[in-house]
Amino acid sequence: MCVHYGLMLGDSAALTAGAVAAAPPGQRGAMMAVYSFMGFSGAFLAPLVFGAVLDLAGGNQSVVAWGLGFASIGIFGALAPVARFVHARHR
Repeated sequence: MCVHYGLMLGDSAALTAGAVAAAPPGQRGAMMAVYSFMGFSGAFLAPLVFGAVLDLAGGNQSVVAWGLGFASIGIFGALAPVARFVHARHR
């Protein structure tokens, strides 16, 4: 987990730099504001969603509840390609 977390932190800087480089020069500040807002919102909401699912599915003693808690977070990553496909078709 420590290695994964370290790699994830390293990836964050590359993603941020890439987003800034891809944005038009006059919109870089707005892009950073939206990028930061979405990132911090996800970091705030993810533990709340995980905890709510864990509680609703049987509490911290239930293996199924833990699985559903992790699935509730992972579903957003799994649906990201679908959202990108839909967005690309509506351009």
